[in-house]
Amino acid sequence: MLGIYKNFPMVVHGVVRVALKTSPKNIQQAIAATFFRMNQKHYRLEEIANPSNQHCEVDFEFGIGEEATFSFLDEGALSMLKAAITKKPLDFLDFLGVLQYHLFDELRRRAALKSDYYFLRFAFSWSSMELLISHERGPRRVHVEDLIDFLLKHVTSELIDHHDDSIKLKSERIT
Repeated sequence: MLGIYKNFPMVVHGVVRVALKTSPKNIQQAIAATFFRMNQKHYRLEEIANPSNQHCEVDFEFGIGEEATFSFLDEGALSMLKAAITKKPLDFLDFLGVLQYHLFDELRRRAALKSDYYFLRFAFSWSSMELLISHERGPRRVHVEDLIDFLLKHVTSELIDHHDDSIKLKSERIT
């Protein structure tokens, strides 16, 4: 079933509840579009967290859950996901988010560092959404709270740009 990872971890490292002032369909499409766009960009680590090393880049790789596996969120997977959401908004959206880190020098040569692996579950009701994050493995260069803030900022931006310019997500930390 598209959007669900049946082996989502029992141990969760961060939970945030977000009040929705838009439909679950709009927020789900914004999440999918945001993660697709993030898969194609490089970010400086200081855009996401307060790093000890200022010469580090982060590449995101998001995959959408499909029962026991994840499919990389490319154009084909994005198209399938948007079609499913348009047909009927989903109760859950599960993602694997890999944060790949690279150091770079003055000549822009990149050296790969160990990656972080996070499981993300978005659970939807009509008026709210919960985001659960579990850190699977890696050095945790980006703390869970920083990742939550970064992702919600980008999803909010997507909503404002493409769905409703009055949308502001109001979040409440649970853990």
